[in-house]
Amino acid sequence: MGERHMSVGTIEGLFEGLKAYHKQDGNILLFRTEENALRMRMGAERMCMPSPTIEQFVDAVTATVLANKRWVPPPCKGSLYIRPLLMGSGAVLGLAPAPEYTFLIYVSPVGNYFKVLKAQTAAKAKGFTDVLYLDCVHKKYLEEVSSCNVFVVKVN
Repeated sequence: MGERHMSVGTIEGLFEGLKAYHKQDGNILLFRTEENALRMRMGAERMCMPSPTIEQFVDAVTATVLANKRWVPPPCKGSLYIRPLLMGSGAVLGLAPAPEYTFLIYVSPVGNYFKVLKAQTAAKAKGFTDVLYLDCVHKKYLEEVSSCNVFVVKVN
């Protein structure tokens, strides 16, 4: 009888989020990228993950934005949302740091959030803390959450 191998995959990770804006003069503005890099390093340290240096993080974000500069919306029309992600993966049985890690960055153009803020303001005026957005077709499936995490508990 041959050997049996059991492998349990693990994925651990953390992410940051920041934006790039087109200025009126045509330049692209990144705001406080070093702060995001520092926050990722602190989170990685808490999770026993290796992380890029602050310089590596800033250089990678800058290079990603420049490679995708055609997707940065015109001034006052939105921004390029930037999502740096650090994740560990590999076959680990039990609670232990992952054997390998990947640092990647993906981007997507986004519109202005001012219309979203209007919905949040109205919800807060009625005593709610945040807004959940439903799908636009059926108006019953949760599609997006505002600025926080949400946990849904289904009873029965």
